[in-house]
Amino acid sequence: MEDALANIDQGIFLVMNSGAVYRVINNNGVELAFWLPPAGMVICDQVTVSGEIYYTISNQDAKQTVFAIRER
Repeated sequence: MEDALANIDQGIFLVMNSGAVYRVINNNGVELAFWLPPAGMVICDQVTVSGEIYYTISNQDAKQTVFAIRER
């Protein structure tokens, strides 16, 4: 799905315009401080072998991707 970044809280929580909040669990070396609102985001859900759900979040402006879990 597509969304837009509203802000970054505490350096690890991505808050989206839709109200969704994701906690980054692997930043792949990406410095989130450079992700500036209202960057366009593409969010894809993934499932591990054990059935846990996580998300890949791609910043379309910066062309970077991080892994996160949804907080709300």
